[in-house]
Amino acid sequence: MKPVLAAIIENMTELLKRGTRPPASRIDGEGIDTDGNGLPDAISFPQAGGQSSQLWPFVDDPAIDTILSEQIPTNIPGLTARYLEVLSALDHEPAIGLPRTTCRVGGYILEADSRLVPFDDFFSHWRNRGEYRSCVEHSMNRLAQQRLYDQRIGDQEIAASPQ
Repeated sequence: MKPVLAAIIENMTELLKRGTRPPASRIDGEGIDTDGNGLPDAISFPQAGGQSSQLWPFVDDPAIDTILSEQIPTNIPGLTARYLEVLSALDHEPAIGLPRTTCRVGGYILEADSRLVPFDDFFSHWRNRGEYRSCVEHSMNRLAQQRLYDQRIGDQEIAASPQ
């Protein structure tokens, strides 16, 4: 998250110094009516493969990730309405996929925090390490062009990566 937070600080600095508009919000989710009364009472978040979840406000992959606990209950009275109010007030685009979740080296166990469980065989998912690094670099570059990722910090993290 360091490269994303650095980009947020840089965007806020540019807003305050020069009046540069920040990138569109990437807060994701949509209201859904689970009790059939015609009003949204929960928030649904997109997952990989076109599925959705009411558990996590980021894209996970139910085929390889394991959710052990409900991190953010979305059906708390008032929370859904407030969340949707914020969404409607912001210029909004779909959520971003960070390099290490776009270019997977394993699944995650999702609890109060997340823990990576590496694939048993890296090369069954990637032809070689170069293909993986290319995916990460492409993802970082795309996010940096959108002002959502600080490339300098991302490069440092990738250089320190065991992959």
